[in-house]
Amino acid sequence: MSIDLEYLLKRKKSTLEKFIKKNKLTSYNELVKYCKNRNLIPCEQKDCDSIVSPQKEVKQNVNVKKEVKKKATSKKTVPRKSSKTSTARKSRNTSKKE
Repeated sequence: MSIDLEYLLKRKKSTLEKFIKKNKLTSYNELVKYCKNRNLIPCEQKDCDSIVSPQKEVKQNVNVKKEVKKKATSKKTVPRKSSKTSTARKSRNTSKKE
């Protein structure tokens, strides 16, 4: 039994745009494959295209503007010192010798 994708999104109080971003879908065909694998009825293509198409243009512009960033230096790892209580303890249940 298939469930309508739009119904599912309404029940989860989500949107088609969030769903597409979360599942990293880039085209309507990918959405259809995703829905088919999960036994869902996909939305109409015009709904999906209005969300997917503008994102492709934005991604192309972002790739052009990327700058080379320096890697952050990491701290050197120092072995943890043992606590004072980890040294040999005296036995509390020592018997008294008379």
